[in-house]
Amino acid sequence: MAKYNIIKKNGLYDILDFLYYDLVLFLQEEKRYSGKVKACCDSVKRCVKHIEKDATEDDCLYYGQILSSIKPKLIGEYKRLRHKGLGKADCVICFIIKISEAILDSIESGEQFIYKLQVQEILESMQSLHSNIRNWNKDDKLYKLWNELDRLMRPKTVISGIPVDNFSLYEIEHPKDGEEKVVLQSNSGRGSVKVTEIDL
Repeated sequence: MAKYNIIKKNGLYDILDFLYYDLVLFLQEEKRYSGKVKACCDSVKRCVKHIEKDATEDDCLYYGQILSSIKPKLIGEYKRLRHKGLGKADCVICFIIKISEAILDSIESGEQFIYKLQVQEILESMQSLHSNIRNWNKDDKLYKLWNELDRLMRPKTVISGIPVDNFSLYEIEHPKDGEEKVVLQSNSGRGSVKVTEIDL
């Protein structure tokens, strides 16, 4: 289970990489990419480079599944904050802070998460920029995003309907003589059991 908890944290860390590039583009568009702001972004850039060089092909597959579960919430929250008058770059700053907090909050005692220091540095850099945002909507709780992050980081969760931390061939209900189906049972993550029949 610990292995998959780390994979989920790494997947969220990978999302920070995507958001970093959006942040730079928006800041440049808003003529804000200079001085202290650029220095904070450079700090984030140094941190996210680690995930790029360390990720394997299998890791990238998991990261893609995690991104697909978070992306709709990010888009929805982005549109909502923009409607409230928050700037494009400021929205991204809020998202990076929220995801960084979710990663750090999920680290258990004694857990070896190799990017912890990088995430802490990213959080501090974004909090520095966040303090200069004048629109009070910067403190929006982002409940939809946070709820999805919370769901994702819970133990025994599922990604794209697939349990990531529980699998056993022994638990498959094998067909008896004369039957032609194998029955698979998996927890859907919502307290129910999904039953799938596979033809042999």
